Amino acid sequence: EFDEPLTFVLFEIDGAFDFASRFTQEDSDTIVLAITRLLRFGARPFDVIARTGEYSFAGLLVRMTDEEAYLWSEKMRKMIVSEVIAIGKRSFSVTVSIGVSGARRDGTVEELIEGAELAIERARELGGNNVIVY
Repeated sequence: EFDEPLTFVLFEIDGAFDFASRFTQEDSDTIVLAITRLLRFGARPFDVIARTGEYSFAGLLVRMTDEEAYLWSEKMRKMIVSEVIAIGKRSFSVTVSIGVSGARRDGTVEELIEGAELAIERARELGGNNVIVY
């Protein structure tokens, strides 16, 4: 049980499933590192940001309600889409889908994670480049 708000956020780079056909592994790493830098820059010192998959990340935001996490996630989404990534002679930006789930006083860790997974699934269904709160 938590006395402080706690929110779990999932991020996934949109269209990453076809990165292998469009980019080398080194190019894909450049994209992921750019997103990593932005997430670390946007996080507070006591937040936990981690890479959870090849093109996905998670954030554990302490003392942040799901409403506040939505606003933070929107800021991060806009920062990511505004970042110009240069690879060779190409420059482009990427978008992310984001799922936000706030901890409930009587909830479990599993429910917190499942909420974020359902929210990010909905964000992808809506075409990506958006934030959904569970």
